[in-house]
Amino acid sequence: MVSCYNKAMKPHDKKAMIIRRVISYLQLLLLVGIVVGVPLYVWLMRPELIDQVNSLEKAEFFLQGYKNESYVIYLMVQVVQIVVSVIPGQFMNMAAGWLFTFPIAFALSVAGAAIGTFITYYMSRLLGHKAVKTLIEPEKYQAFLRRLNSKRAYIAVFVLYLFPGLPKDILGYVAGVSNMRFLPFLVLSLVGRMPALAVSVMVGSMLNKEIYTGVVILSLVMITLFTLGIVYRKKVLYIIDHGYAKYIQKEGK
Repeated sequence: MVSCYNKAMKPHDKKAMIIRRVISYLQLLLLVGIVVGVPLYVWLMRPELIDQVNSLEKAEFFLQGYKNESYVIYLMVQVVQIVVSVIPGQFMNMAAGWLFTFPIAFALSVAGAAIGTFITYYMSRLLGHKAVKTLIEPEKYQAFLRRLNSKRAYIAVFVLYLFPGLPKDILGYVAGVSNMRFLPFLVLSLVGRMPALAVSVMVGSMLNKEIYTGVVILSLVMITLFTLGIVYRKKVLYIIDHGYAKYIQKEGK
């Protein structure tokens, strides 16, 4: 049946089909190269890059080494951390708070998160469902896609980004192939990220000013939020999913 169909195809149709397949494979290779290849390269070939930012002291030393360019370097690190998640973000945020003061470091952190979100969303939209699906477990991919395509999508995005312990590492990529528009996703994801970013930057700033009581309080807040996110993540996701299901049932009545 398939062979008969292929024989019946005109030469230009066969050529178009081959071109589409080649483009599809190239798209897949590009996404895998960025999301998987870059982290693997760093971990296997350049592990010293990770070692340079895995503590506050090392992250501070790393940024200080660039002097006047440190603002741009920090912004770029924030973008890369969103796109490929290969660089630990918390110590870099704290180091920026230590070096740049809170307002500047926080503004750069939000700007980097916004640029990184833009890249992941539109790169995913450009490459399409097939490429994104290869990077994510099928059940997780379908679960995220269902949430982002639901009428509770705005709530789901905000909650997922608000609590540090909830799964969101690939949410930007799934958003790109969902029905959710970019601007609402950008705003909600940034607002959800802001408390954690603000706390990390403020801890670094307070350490620089030796306000240790504030550091302890903020650290306890972050630990509490992270713990709540880990412990109650299934319950939170259940409420989001089943709350939407009940909403649909009411709409149908």
